[in-house]
Amino acid sequence: MVMQHILAFAVAFVLSCVITPLVIRLATLTKAIDIPDKRKIHGQPTPRLGGVAIFISFFLAILLAMFRFPGAATLPWVGSSIGIVLFMSCCVVLALGVIDDIRQLGPSTKFLVELAVTTCIYIAGVRISVVSYPFGSGHLELGLLSYPVTVLWIIGIMNALNLVDGLDGLASGVSVVAAITISVVSYSLNDMGTALVALTLAGAVAGFLPHNFYPARIFLGDSGSLFLGFVLGVLSILGSTKGSTAFAVSVPVLALGLPIADTILSVVRRFLRPLIPGQRRSVPLPRLLKSLFMPDRDHIHHRLLALGLSQRSAVLLLYVVSSALGCTALGLSVTSKTGSLMIFSLVMTAVLYGIHRLNYREIAIFKNGALLSLYNSSMMRRRVFQVIVDWAFVAVAGWLSWSLATWNKPGAAPGEHFLVYSAATAFAQIVVFWVVGLYRGTYCHASIADALRITKAALLAVIVAGIIYVGIGDWSPQFTVLPLVMNFFFLLTFAGGWRFSYRVLSHLNQQQGDGKRKVLIYGAGSRGAATLQLILRSPGLQIWPVGFIDDNPTLEGKKMNGYRIFGGHWKIQRLVNSMDVKEIIVATDSLRPEVARRLALLSRANKVKAKVLSMHLEDERVEIKVSRQPSVPSELPSVANERDRHRMPETLVPAVLWGKG
Repeated sequence: MVMQHILAFAVAFVLSCVITPLVIRLATLTKAIDIPDKRKIHGQPTPRLGGVAIFISFFLAILLAMFRFPGAATLPWVGSSIGIVLFMSCCVVLALGVIDDIRQLGPSTKFLVELAVTTCIYIAGVRISVVSYPFGSGHLELGLLSYPVTVLWIIGIMNALNLVDGLDGLASGVSVVAAITISVVSYSLNDMGTALVALTLAGAVAGFLPHNFYPARIFLGDSGSLFLGFVLGVLSILGSTKGSTAFAVSVPVLALGLPIADTILSVVRRFLRPLIPGQRRSVPLPRLLKSLFMPDRDHIHHRLLALGLSQRSAVLLLYVVSSALGCTALGLSVTSKTGSLMIFSLVMTAVLYGIHRLNYREIAIFKNGALLSLYNSSMMRRRVFQVIVDWAFVAVAGWLSWSLATWNKPGAAPGEHFLVYSAATAFAQIVVFWVVGLYRGTYCHASIADALRITKAALLAVIVAGIIYVGIGDWSPQFTVLPLVMNFFFLLTFAGGWRFSYRVLSHLNQQQGDGKRKVLIYGAGSRGAATLQLILRSPGLQIWPVGFIDDNPTLEGKKMNGYRIFGGHWKIQRLVNSMDVKEIIVATDSLRPEVARRLALLSRANKVKAKVLSMHLEDERVEIKVSRQPSVPSELPSVANERDRHRMPETLVPAVLWGKG
């Protein structure tokens, strides 16, 4: 049995090595040549049609294995309807890629063909019908969702591999790693047919790789990337389901982790691109959706080249990443669920760190403040939108609390009334949120009072959930108060985190002061805090608060809302020189006359132009015009919107004391 697998791999490898030079000549004769342009990296015309060489080598090796071992039971589905439909579908996908390599086809045409062949495969029996729970035991029947999930998976893998085919040998090497991973996982599940086919595919691609590695003599082209993506998508389903009894989501996702991650990143950054500061503009929804699928030069391999790596180094690094993900998939297939969770958590942490190191400007919107403008949109203020978001959070909180509470409990499968209970609980908890008043405020002004209200709503929602559960009658010793405690934790985390997200993003953005006027806030009391919030909520002011000044010695060195309190007014001169402070904003009613005189002297010494002061001083020697009542300075109304002024009492809106002329 092992010899059969080794022989299939070796035959496919040798055939691919021999056939690929012939395909290079064929591509030259048919003018299937990839011409360099500004989006592509290679510098000279290169033949494509690499999928033809892999296709011929792959199926010839499969046929030889079947004839060499005619009575073997290791090919249970290859000669069945699934195998026949798979072969015919592969022929259609290859023809689609060849035509696209010779003359470009439109994306709609390619999608329709991909949808047709995927539908045929689904009808033949290759489908994702059951999803296993990552926590606890049991599984979820997809039912009517089986078809769209299967189609989305296969077409997604086809296009993901097409996107990652940007450097010489990259897509080929990733396909070899993925095919070997699927083969080993299938072998461990005693699915010898899928293991043999996957290993044969790995041999065919490995034989093609020497001709495709940098500097490449031939490219995969769409004929190769679409064909490999289609076969790998089908084999990942067959290798993970083992007769469609369960679908271990994490194994095929990690086996094909690199192209999947690149695709997800591409969609996310293209969606977020209009939000980048300096590029913010209104983009119609159809145009935005179309831009999600437009090619660019910001894929993972492009970013590695931008960081200074050579093509060869970038490809080898991505080989290592793909191999690590493949080994992780193998580990998840043989370890316990607790071990799998630990491994998966470590891998996700490493992936997030890697994405951070790629320095995507679009992903950095969580720190550059680009998302803050969304909170002023009319959609965010509508109660219907808030209810929909909370409904999703309630559903996720309920599922997580039940799954974690039944962790590794063999008899803790959902009861017959579980779905009824879940639906009734979700509705009741949303009603509780409404009655308590979570939908009366705005996300931009969440406060301590809102935090207390959210805690009260979460507690009452959990009590209602417990009452409903007892009333339905599924209460048992396995379902103690533990799931209710977890439900309270998740509800409080999701609902509170969502409502305080604006303030969190504002805090992350507080150090992004490029191009803004640096100001000090005089007064670290309640009015100073209100002044800071006004500045943070009004990006049009182009003001960057660097910290506070306060004469109270007990406050020196501390922080308020994340900003440092530097000390008393005697430190202003040093701060002006060291931090290039442009303005000072008075946010206190207790400005002593001697402090005002010192500020006037500092103003004259630094050749700054005095501006309006927000309080009255009975001293004509101070060269600053003052008024008895606090007033809004002439600078603030010109850029602050009326909504911000309305939300804050006029007595809390500060005035600029002085600034450099």
